[in-house]
Amino acid sequence: MKISSNWEAPIVLPSVFCYNGAVMSEKELADQVEAELEQTEPYPYSLDIVYAEIKDKLDIQIRQVDSLDNKTGNILFVASIVIGVGAAAQAALISMVANPVVLLLFSIPIIFYLLTILTAVRSWIVKPYFRDPEPRPLRDEYLFEKEQFTRRRLIAHFISTYEWNAAVLQKKVFELRLSTWFLLAETISLTTVLLLRAWLA
Repeated sequence: MKISSNWEAPIVLPSVFCYNGAVMSEKELADQVEAELEQTEPYPYSLDIVYAEIKDKLDIQIRQVDSLDNKTGNILFVASIVIGVGAAAQAALISMVANPVVLLLFSIPIIFYLLTILTAVRSWIVKPYFRDPEPRPLRDEYLFEKEQFTRRRLIAHFISTYEWNAAVLQKKVFELRLSTWFLLAETISLTTVLLLRAWLA
C-alpha cells in the first residue's frame, strides 16, 4: 500500500468570534468584555480609603508581632538572670544547710525556669507570619495592570494576610502569657527557697 507523497498537514485557522456583529480574535473578545464590565460596574469611590485603612491595620499588626518577639527575648533574658542569681545564692548557702530535703527544693524554680524557656521558645517559633506583598511577584504580575485592578487585588491580599497573621498573633500571645506566669512562679519559688534556707541555716 502506497502513501501519497502529496499529503499536506491541515491548515490551522485562528479562532475567531462574532460579538455584537463584529468578528474578533479571542484576545480582542476578552478585552472587549472586560471593558464593558468596567463600564457597567459602579466605580469604587472609596477604594483609596479602604486600601489605606486596611494597609494601616496590617502595618499595626506587623508591629505587634515584632513587639511580642521582643518581649519573648526579654523574658528569656530575665529568666536566665533569675536562675543564675539563684544558683549563685544556692552555692553560697549549700554549706550552711545539712537537710537534703531543703537542698532539693531548688529543683522547683529550675522546673519553672525550664517551663518558662519552653513556652517562650514556642511563642518565638510559632507559625510564620506574612509581610506581603513580596516585591518581585508584585512587579511581575501587576506592573502592567490598571491601578484600580491592582489596588483591588492588593486589598484582597491584605485581608487574607491580616486574617492569617491574626491567628498566629493569638497563639503568640497565649504562649507569651504562659511564659510570663512561669517566670513569675520561678521568681517566687526561688525567693521562697532562698529565704527558707537562710532561715534554717
